[in-house]
Amino acid sequence: WGTLTFDGNGTGNTISESNNLSSQYFGIYFNSASGTGKWTLATDFGLIDEKGQGEYFIQNMTVHSGTLDMADHLLCVVILTINGGTFIGGSNTLLLSQAGGGYLYIGSGNFIAPAIVDMSDSEAFYLYAPAVTDWLTNNSTFYVNTYFTPLLPADTYYNLVICGISSLSGTTTVRGNLDIQGELSLMNRALNVWGDFNNLNTFTANSGTVTFLGSSTSTISGNNSFYRLSCTTAGKVLEFTAGSTTTVTNLLTITGTSGNRITLKSTSNGSIWNLNTTGATVNVSHANIQDSSSTIAITPVLSHDLGNNTNWNLTSYFAITGPNEVTIGLPATITITAFDQIGEVALSYRGTK
Repeated sequence: WGTLTFDGNGTGNTISESNNLSSQYFGIYFNSASGTGKWTLATDFGLIDEKGQGEYFIQNMTVHSGTLDMADHLLCVVILTINGGTFIGGSNTLLLSQAGGGYLYIGSGNFIAPAIVDMSDSEAFYLYAPAVTDWLTNNSTFYVNTYFTPLLPADTYYNLVICGISSLSGTTTVRGNLDIQGELSLMNRALNVWGDFNNLNTFTANSGTVTFLGSSTSTISGNNSFYRLSCTTAGKVLEFTAGSTTTVTNLLTITGTSGNRITLKSTSNGSIWNLNTTGATVNVSHANIQDSSSTIAITPVLSHDLGNNTNWNLTSYFAITGPNEVTIGLPATITITAFDQIGEVALSYRGTK
Protein backbone atom coordinates (compact mmCIF):
# COMPACT_ATOMS: atom_id res chain seq x y z
CA TRP A 1 0.00 0.00 0.00
CA GLY A 2 1.15 3.52 -0.73
CA THR A 3 0.20 7.09 0.12
CA LEU A 4 -1.79 9.41 -2.13
CA THR A 5 -1.74 13.18 -1.52
CA PHE A 6 -4.07 15.78 -3.03
CA ASP A 7 -2.56 19.27 -2.69
CA GLY A 8 -4.24 21.36 -5.38
CA ASN A 9 -6.17 24.58 -4.87
CA GLY A 10 -9.03 24.13 -7.35
CA THR A 11 -12.63 23.73 -6.23
CA GLY A 12 -14.05 21.49 -8.95
CA ASN A 13 -12.08 18.32 -8.24
CA THR A 14 -13.81 14.93 -8.14
CA ILE A 15 -12.50 11.55 -6.99
CA SER A 16 -13.78 8.27 -8.38
CA GLU A 17 -13.27 4.75 -7.06
CA SER A 18 -11.86 2.39 -9.69
CA ASN A 19 -10.01 -0.90 -9.42
CA ASN A 20 -10.55 -0.90 -5.65
CA LEU A 21 -8.62 2.34 -5.23
CA SER A 22 -9.49 2.36 -1.53
CA SER A 23 -7.69 -0.94 -0.98
CA GLN A 24 -4.56 0.15 -2.87
CA TYR A 25 -3.56 3.05 -0.64
CA PHE A 26 -2.63 2.95 3.02
CA GLY A 27 -3.19 6.68 3.33
CA ILE A 28 -5.00 9.40 1.39
CA TYR A 29 -4.21 12.98 2.40
CA PHE A 30 -5.89 16.26 1.48
CA ASN A 31 -3.58 19.21 1.99
CA SER A 32 -4.47 22.21 -0.16
CA ALA A 33 -1.55 24.65 -0.19
CA SER A 34 -3.86 27.67 -0.07
CA GLY A 35 -6.68 26.00 1.85
CA THR A 36 -9.14 26.61 -0.99
CA GLY A 37 -8.94 23.20 -2.64
CA LYS A 38 -12.09 21.09 -2.65
CA TRP A 39 -12.52 17.43 -3.61
CA THR A 40 -15.88 15.70 -4.02
CA LEU A 41 -16.48 11.94 -4.08
CA ALA A 42 -18.05 10.91 -7.38
CA THR A 43 -18.47 7.25 -6.41
CA ASP A 44 -18.66 5.10 -3.31
CA PHE A 45 -15.35 4.42 -1.60
CA GLY A 46 -15.54 0.98 -0.09
CA LEU A 47 -18.11 -1.77 0.21
CA ILE A 48 -20.13 -2.90 3.24
CA ASP A 49 -20.35 -6.68 3.68
CA GLU A 50 -23.20 -8.68 5.22
CA LYS A 51 -21.74 -8.13 8.72
CA GLY A 52 -21.85 -4.36 8.34
CA GLN A 53 -18.07 -4.08 8.00
CA GLY A 54 -16.03 -2.61 5.19
CA GLU A 55 -14.90 -5.14 2.62
CA TYR A 56 -12.80 -2.52 0.84
CA PHE A 57 -11.68 0.48 2.81
CA ILE A 58 -9.09 3.20 3.14
CA GLN A 59 -6.75 2.55 6.04
CA ASN A 60 -5.96 6.18 6.83
CA MET A 61 -7.59 9.36 5.52
CA THR A 62 -6.57 12.84 6.71
CA VAL A 63 -7.96 16.28 5.85
CA HIS A 64 -5.24 18.79 6.77
CA SER A 65 -6.30 21.68 4.55
CA GLY A 66 -9.06 22.26 2.03
CA THR A 67 -12.41 20.48 1.84
CA LEU A 68 -13.47 16.87 1.30
CA ASP A 69 -17.13 16.43 0.34
CA MET A 70 -18.70 12.94 0.57
CA ALA A 71 -21.67 14.14 -1.50
CA ASP A 72 -24.15 11.22 -1.35
CA HIS A 73 -21.60 8.41 -1.41
CA LEU A 74 -20.44 5.72 0.99
CA LEU A 75 -17.04 6.11 2.59
CA CYS A 76 -15.32 3.28 4.47
CA VAL A 77 -12.28 4.34 6.50
CA VAL A 78 -10.42 2.77 9.38
CA ILE A 79 -8.82 6.02 10.60
CA LEU A 80 -10.29 9.42 9.72
CA THR A 81 -8.51 12.55 10.94
CA ILE A 82 -9.80 16.09 10.48
CA ASN A 83 -6.96 18.38 11.49
CA GLY A 84 -7.35 21.79 9.92
CA GLY A 85 -9.60 21.19 6.92
CA THR A 86 -13.32 20.68 6.37
CA PHE A 87 -15.18 17.39 6.01
CA ILE A 88 -18.70 17.54 4.53
CA GLY A 89 -20.97 14.52 4.86
CA GLY A 90 -24.03 13.80 2.75
CA SER A 91 -27.00 11.45 2.79
CA ASN A 92 -24.96 8.23 2.91
CA THR A 93 -22.81 6.41 5.50
CA LEU A 94 -19.38 7.06 6.94
CA LEU A 95 -18.23 3.68 8.24
CA LEU A 96 -15.37 3.53 10.71
CA SER A 97 -16.08 0.08 12.14
CA GLN A 98 -13.75 -2.33 10.45
CA ALA A 99 -12.64 -5.52 12.20
CA GLY A 100 -10.28 -4.37 14.94
CA GLY A 101 -11.90 -0.97 15.38
CA GLY A 102 -12.32 2.41 13.77
CA TYR A 103 -10.85 5.77 14.74
CA LEU A 104 -12.33 9.24 14.32
CA TYR A 105 -10.25 12.20 15.43
CA ILE A 106 -11.43 15.78 14.91
CA GLY A 107 -8.55 17.92 16.11
CA SER A 108 -9.34 21.20 14.41
CA GLY A 109 -11.29 22.39 11.41
CA ASN A 110 -14.90 21.52 10.59
CA PHE A 111 -16.82 18.26 10.55
CA ILE A 112 -20.32 18.08 9.07
CA ALA A 113 -21.57 14.59 9.78
CA PRO A 114 -23.32 12.54 7.07
CA ALA A 115 -26.69 10.88 7.62
CA ILE A 116 -25.05 7.88 9.33
CA VAL A 117 -21.74 7.72 11.18
CA ASP A 118 -21.14 4.11 12.15
CA MET A 119 -18.56 3.44 14.87
CA SER A 120 -20.40 0.51 16.42
CA ASP A 121 -17.43 -1.85 16.36
CA SER A 122 -16.34 -3.08 19.81
CA GLU A 123 -12.92 -1.43 19.52
CA ALA A 124 -13.81 1.93 18.00
CA PHE A 125 -12.28 5.20 19.19
CA TYR A 126 -13.76 8.69 18.99
CA LEU A 127 -12.11 11.89 20.14
CA TYR A 128 -12.28 15.54 19.27
CA ALA A 129 -10.54 18.69 20.40
CA PRO A 130 -11.84 22.28 19.97
CA ALA A 131 -13.17 21.70 16.46
CA VAL A 132 -16.53 22.62 14.92
CA THR A 133 -18.80 19.57 14.71
CA ASP A 134 -22.22 19.61 13.06
CA TRP A 135 -24.51 16.61 13.63
CA LEU A 136 -27.73 18.45 12.77
CA THR A 137 -27.48 19.50 9.10
CA ASN A 138 -28.04 15.92 7.86
CA ASN A 139 -30.02 14.74 10.93
CA SER A 140 -27.15 12.37 11.57
CA THR A 141 -27.45 9.08 13.43
CA PHE A 142 -24.22 8.41 15.33
CA TYR A 143 -23.52 4.81 16.31
CA VAL A 144 -20.76 5.25 18.85
CA ASN A 145 -18.63 2.87 20.85
CA THR A 146 -16.01 4.69 22.94
CA TYR A 147 -13.96 1.59 23.65
CA PHE A 148 -10.56 3.06 24.45
CA THR A 149 -11.89 6.39 25.78
CA PRO A 150 -15.21 5.74 27.55
CA LEU A 151 -15.91 9.47 27.90
CA LEU A 152 -18.28 10.62 25.17
CA PRO A 153 -17.37 14.13 23.99
CA ALA A 154 -19.88 16.75 25.12
CA ASP A 155 -21.71 17.96 22.03
CA THR A 156 -25.09 18.49 20.40
CA TYR A 157 -25.99 15.35 18.48
CA TYR A 158 -29.07 14.47 16.48
CA ASN A 159 -29.76 10.73 16.89
CA LEU A 160 -27.30 9.05 19.25
CA VAL A 161 -26.95 5.26 19.58
CA ILE A 162 -24.74 4.03 22.43
CA CYS A 163 -23.29 0.70 21.31
CA GLY A 164 -20.62 0.10 23.96
CA ILE A 165 -19.75 1.46 27.40
CA SER A 166 -19.86 5.27 27.50
CA SER A 167 -19.94 8.03 30.09
CA LEU A 168 -20.73 11.70 29.57
CA SER A 169 -17.80 14.11 29.75
CA GLY A 170 -19.96 17.25 29.90
CA THR A 171 -23.40 18.62 29.04
CA THR A 172 -24.73 16.56 26.14
CA THR A 173 -27.77 17.34 24.01
CA VAL A 174 -29.61 14.88 21.75
CA ARG A 175 -31.90 16.75 19.37
CA GLY A 176 -33.41 13.52 18.08
CA ASN A 177 -33.64 10.10 19.75
CA LEU A 178 -31.29 8.44 22.24
CA ASP A 179 -30.93 4.65 22.00
CA ILE A 180 -28.93 2.87 24.70
CA GLN A 181 -27.96 -0.48 23.22
CA GLY A 182 -24.88 -0.77 25.42
CA GLU A 183 -24.21 1.06 28.69
CA LEU A 184 -24.46 4.78 29.43
CA SER A 185 -23.43 6.53 32.65
CA LEU A 186 -24.24 10.19 33.24
CA MET A 187 -21.64 10.77 35.98
CA ASN A 188 -22.60 14.23 37.37
CA ARG A 189 -23.41 15.61 33.90
CA ALA A 190 -26.51 17.01 32.23
CA LEU A 191 -28.26 15.16 29.42
CA ASN A 192 -30.86 17.02 27.32
CA VAL A 193 -33.16 14.92 25.12
CA TRP A 194 -35.60 16.31 22.56
CA GLY A 195 -36.92 13.01 21.21
CA ASP A 196 -37.28 9.48 22.58
CA PHE A 197 -35.26 7.94 25.40
CA ASN A 198 -34.92 4.23 24.60
CA ASN A 199 -33.13 2.21 27.27
CA LEU A 200 -32.51 -1.18 25.67
CA ASN A 201 -29.70 -2.25 28.01
CA THR A 202 -28.11 -0.35 30.93
CA PHE A 203 -28.59 3.25 32.01
CA THR A 204 -26.87 4.60 35.14
CA ALA A 205 -27.93 8.05 36.29
CA ASN A 206 -25.21 8.58 38.94
CA SER A 207 -25.83 12.18 40.10
CA GLY A 208 -26.71 13.52 36.66
CA THR A 209 -29.79 15.31 35.36
CA VAL A 210 -31.98 14.29 32.42
CA THR A 211 -34.09 17.07 30.94
CA PHE A 212 -36.67 16.67 28.18
CA LEU A 213 -36.95 19.57 25.75
CA GLY A 214 -38.67 20.33 22.45
CA SER A 215 -42.29 20.40 21.37
CA SER A 216 -42.65 16.83 20.05
CA THR A 217 -43.81 13.86 22.12
CA SER A 218 -41.00 11.98 23.88
CA THR A 219 -41.37 8.28 24.65
CA ILE A 220 -39.40 6.94 27.62
CA SER A 221 -38.88 3.21 27.08
CA GLY A 222 -37.84 0.58 29.57
CA ASN A 223 -37.45 0.57 33.35
CA ASN A 224 -35.31 3.58 34.23
CA SER A 225 -33.87 5.04 37.40
CA PHE A 226 -33.13 8.78 37.21
CA TYR A 227 -31.37 10.89 39.81
CA ARG A 228 -32.92 14.14 38.64
CA LEU A 229 -35.64 14.15 35.97
CA SER A 230 -36.96 17.43 34.61
CA CYS A 231 -39.34 18.84 32.01
CA THR A 232 -40.34 22.50 31.99
CA THR A 233 -41.33 22.78 28.33
CA ALA A 234 -44.94 23.91 28.23
CA GLY A 235 -47.18 21.55 26.23
CA LYS A 236 -44.64 18.72 26.17
CA VAL A 237 -46.00 15.15 26.20
CA LEU A 238 -44.00 12.43 27.97
CA GLU A 239 -45.11 8.88 27.26
CA PHE A 240 -43.89 6.03 29.46
CA THR A 241 -43.90 2.43 28.26
CA ALA A 242 -47.01 0.67 29.52
CA GLY A 243 -46.11 -1.62 32.43
CA SER A 244 -42.72 0.02 32.98
CA THR A 245 -41.43 1.62 36.19
CA THR A 246 -39.72 5.00 36.26
CA THR A 247 -37.79 5.73 39.45
CA VAL A 248 -36.56 9.17 40.51
CA THR A 249 -34.25 9.17 43.53
CA ASN A 250 -33.46 12.87 44.07
CA LEU A 251 -35.69 15.39 42.28
CA LEU A 252 -38.64 15.23 39.89
CA THR A 253 -39.58 18.53 38.27
CA ILE A 254 -42.58 18.83 35.94
CA THR A 255 -43.64 22.43 35.38
CA GLY A 256 -46.04 23.45 32.62
CA THR A 257 -48.12 26.60 32.32
CA SER A 258 -51.77 27.36 33.02
CA GLY A 259 -52.70 27.28 29.36
CA ASN A 260 -50.24 24.65 28.21
CA ARG A 261 -49.87 21.78 30.64
CA ILE A 262 -47.25 19.00 30.40
CA THR A 263 -48.80 15.57 29.92
CA LEU A 264 -47.55 12.40 31.63
CA LYS A 265 -49.20 9.32 30.17
CA SER A 266 -48.81 5.70 29.14
CA THR A 267 -47.90 4.56 25.65
CA SER A 268 -51.14 2.57 25.70
CA ASN A 269 -54.35 4.21 26.89
CA GLY A 270 -55.77 2.34 29.86
CA SER A 271 -52.51 0.53 30.66
CA ILE A 272 -50.64 1.59 33.78
CA TRP A 273 -47.13 3.05 33.97
CA ASN A 274 -45.50 3.12 37.40
CA LEU A 275 -43.71 5.97 39.15
CA ASN A 276 -41.48 5.51 42.20
CA THR A 277 -40.32 8.75 43.84
CA THR A 278 -39.70 7.38 47.33
CA GLY A 279 -37.19 9.64 49.09
CA ALA A 280 -37.16 12.22 46.28
CA THR A 281 -38.43 15.80 46.15
CA VAL A 282 -41.41 16.07 43.80
CA ASN A 283 -42.44 19.34 42.15
CA VAL A 284 -45.33 18.88 39.72
CA SER A 285 -47.51 21.74 38.54
CA HIS A 286 -49.70 22.51 35.53
CA ALA A 287 -49.67 18.88 34.37
CA ASN A 288 -52.06 16.33 32.86
CA ILE A 289 -51.76 12.90 34.51
CA GLN A 290 -53.10 9.67 33.01
CA ASP A 291 -52.74 5.90 33.68
CA SER A 292 -50.14 6.42 36.41
CA SER A 293 -49.61 4.44 39.60
CA SER A 294 -47.38 6.20 42.13
CA THR A 295 -45.75 4.35 45.02
CA ILE A 296 -46.28 7.39 47.27
CA ALA A 297 -48.97 10.05 47.37
CA ILE A 298 -48.26 13.00 45.08
CA THR A 299 -50.24 16.23 45.21
CA PRO A 300 -49.52 18.26 42.09
CA VAL A 301 -50.44 21.92 41.80
CA LEU A 302 -53.15 23.09 39.36
CA SER A 303 -53.08 19.83 37.44
CA HIS A 304 -55.66 17.78 35.58
CA ASP A 305 -56.73 14.17 36.14
CA LEU A 306 -57.09 12.38 32.79
CA GLY A 307 -58.15 9.19 34.58
CA ASN A 308 -56.91 5.81 35.82
CA ASN A 309 -54.42 7.20 38.33
CA THR A 310 -53.38 5.84 41.74
CA ASN A 311 -51.84 7.89 44.58
CA TRP A 312 -52.19 11.15 42.64
CA ASN A 313 -54.20 13.64 44.73
CA LEU A 314 -55.83 15.46 41.85
CA THR A 315 -59.42 15.88 43.04
CA SER A 316 -60.17 19.23 44.65
CA TYR A 317 -63.90 19.21 45.52
CA PHE A 318 -67.23 17.48 44.93
CA ALA A 319 -70.58 18.90 43.89
CA ILE A 320 -73.99 17.24 44.25
CA THR A 321 -76.85 18.46 42.10
CA GLY A 322 -80.49 17.37 41.85
CA PRO A 323 -84.06 18.69 41.81
CA ASN A 324 -84.92 21.64 44.03
CA GLU A 325 -87.84 19.75 45.54
CA VAL A 326 -88.29 16.04 46.20
CA THR A 327 -91.25 14.00 47.34
CA ILE A 328 -90.72 11.62 50.21
CA GLY A 329 -90.99 8.05 49.03
CA LEU A 330 -90.41 8.90 45.38
CA PRO A 331 -87.05 8.46 43.57
CA ALA A 332 -85.00 11.52 42.59
CA THR A 333 -82.17 11.80 40.07
CA ILE A 334 -78.95 13.32 41.39
CA THR A 335 -75.52 13.96 39.94
CA ILE A 336 -72.28 13.73 41.93
CA THR A 337 -69.33 15.43 40.23
CA ALA A 338 -65.68 15.45 41.28
CA PHE A 339 -63.74 18.45 40.04
CA ASP A 340 -59.95 18.57 39.79
CA GLN A 341 -57.70 21.40 40.93
CA ILE A 342 -58.35 23.50 37.86
CA GLY A 343 -62.13 23.13 37.95
CA GLU A 344 -62.44 20.49 35.26
CA VAL A 345 -64.51 17.35 35.74
CA ALA A 346 -62.43 14.45 37.00
CA LEU A 347 -65.31 12.00 37.63
CA SER A 348 -69.09 12.17 37.42
CA TYR A 349 -71.92 9.90 38.60
CA ARG A 350 -75.62 10.29 37.76
CA GLY A 351 -78.25 8.03 39.20
CA THR A 352 -81.63 7.70 40.85
CA LYS A 353 -81.88 7.56 44.63
